[in-house]
Amino acid sequence: MQHVFQVYTREKLAWIAIVCWNLWNRRNKWLWDKVNVSAFGVQSTAVSMKTEWDKAQHEKKVVKPAVSATGRRWIRLPQGWVKINVDAVTFTANGSIGLGSVIRNEDGTFVGARSKKMEVLLHPREAEAVSLNEALSWTKELGFKQCIFETDAKLVVDAINKAQGCAFFIL
Repeated sequence: MQHVFQVYTREKLAWIAIVCWNLWNRRNKWLWDKVNVSAFGVQSTAVSMKTEWDKAQHEKKVVKPAVSATGRRWIRLPQGWVKINVDAVTFTANGSIGLGSVIRNEDGTFVGARSKKMEVLLHPREAEAVSLNEALSWTKELGFKQCIFETDAKLVVDAINKAQGCAFFIL
């Protein structure tokens, strides 16, 4: 791989990465969902992705906004704090869920990541709640005391904050 990175141009490396990703994605679709993607489908998706990537690279050079389109930007955490991003996915075809967490320190430096597959079929909100619970246990094991947890699961956040709806989940 080192030879490939030294010899090929950035353009050629982008093609290699996109084709490899599409082949890996095809394999996963077959393995997890028993969906067969044709070689033409892999090629077609790769061409579309490369076109989008080229467009994004051009736009990146032209426009550099100070903050993102949503108005959000990274804010340094207080000294000694960590931020844990949590997410989950459900695989209804094989009755399982995937959980993941990433920890970064106050500088945004990667501290650790963890993932787990569980052979249980849950609704997405329950999977998100289980993922948060696993992240809480993990940070406790690691001895972190000052933590900020971030998730995209609004229903879970609302339930924790008792903003609306039920504050319990049936597992």
